[in-house]
Amino acid sequence: MQPPKKYSFIRYLSSKKSVDDRALNRHVLQKLRAVVPVASVDNPLHVLEVGCGIGTMIERMIDWDILTYANYVAIDVDPGNIIESLHRLSRWVEKRDFKFSRSSGQSTLIKMAAGNVSITFHPIDLYDFFEKNKDKQNWNLLIAHAFMDLVHMPATIPCFCKRLKPGGLLYLTLNFDGVTSLLPVLHDHLDEKIITLYHRSMDERIINGKQAGGSRTGRKLFAQLQSAGAKILAAGSSDWIVYPAEGCYLQDEAYFLHYIIHTIYEELNTHPSLDSKGFNAWINKRHEQIERGELIYIAKQLDFLAQLTGSL
Repeated sequence: MQPPKKYSFIRYLSSKKSVDDRALNRHVLQKLRAVVPVASVDNPLHVLEVGCGIGTMIERMIDWDILTYANYVAIDVDPGNIIESLHRLSRWVEKRDFKFSRSSGQSTLIKMAAGNVSITFHPIDLYDFFEKNKDKQNWNLLIAHAFMDLVHMPATIPCFCKRLKPGGLLYLTLNFDGVTSLLPVLHDHLDEKIITLYHRSMDERIINGKQAGGSRTGRKLFAQLQSAGAKILAAGSSDWIVYPAEGCYLQDEAYFLHYIIHTIYEELNTHPSLDSKGFNAWINKRHEQIERGELIYIAKQLDFLAQLTGSL
């Protein structure tokens, strides 16, 4: 496909679902499945997902038999993502033998053969949500998918832990860990310079007046979780690996790649250390590689499952 004239974040989130599905670490996932409490209609699992995007993790948690009976609260700062989540879930259940009902506002109920999941969406900032619920320990499981490099970890991880019930679980996935590879290499020196500056932009990112995540979020989570009193139950690689097969990419993954290259462009197109003509030519060549089904993209990431001490 040719580079889009306009880019849609919602389509990007949709296009990366197949990439994420492959990437998520199965050892960590199996550990989550093994330790998540058995739920029932009278004792459902209480789940909070922060930065829920368009609801793809909800789909996974049900498809991969993590959730049976659950009250699931999903928050995202972008109301458009939540609107898309509701539309997407209604289409998703049609492909399965589930029943889907939507109550007033932004709440839904998914009924399966062996359980039901009540989902409530909130278009709200993470810290505003926590401020409204600052005295409550509500959650058995907190999920943050491809999220931790967007927040200030020293403040956020303790906030997560304070909202978990004793013994509650943290499932933190796709945490970037400092390696981006674009193949084939176009120009050794320029490729290295662009990737170095791109990673540095992550390290210098400021959100709400605080440093957000960084290019080595994954490895830093080991210490951050332990200092917050959470025991790491499992950790493992969850690398994004996107490559063509016989000149074609799976599903909508060509769009995903175009979006990644566009993100690099948006981040660095005014950087004083880069010659604009050379940088623009590099960006255009990367898009052309995608069009020809040549580009290979690898991003190093880590998944974590951690638990507070105590019983659920």
